[in-house]
Amino acid sequence: MTLVDGPTGEARAKRATLMIVDDDPAVLETLELALTWKGYDVVTAESGEAAASAVRTVDVDLVLTDLRMAEMNGLQTMLAIKALRPNVRVMIVTGFASAAMEAELREAGAFSIVMKPFALDELFAAVREALEAE
Repeated sequence: MTLVDGPTGEARAKRATLMIVDDDPAVLETLELALTWKGYDVVTAESGEAAASAVRTVDVDLVLTDLRMAEMNGLQTMLAIKALRPNVRVMIVTGFASAAMEAELREAGAFSIVMKPFALDELFAAVREALEAE
């Protein structure tokens, strides 16, 4: 968390900005509501292409992307985002990753993989860990 000057000059924490990428509108809405409720600023994208376009103008601290999406999958989305913003951490959310796929995702730069189904508390802990990691 970054400290910024408040309106009266006091130091205050900057809210982290998260991007959620999923081609399922119900998942986007659910995660957006849950993470906003936890105090994060949230940006959503319904495709990898939309996410890659958005990171050109939106400064995000963490990206959560589904692995299986039409057109551009989560791995391709992560690579496109990291080409534009190499320091952005990316979490892959999936219900379909084998051990080999998990290894490939980590080697390609995924900070973590969150397996579906998950409890929101598990997701919140993974997000916090990703944001606090050095």
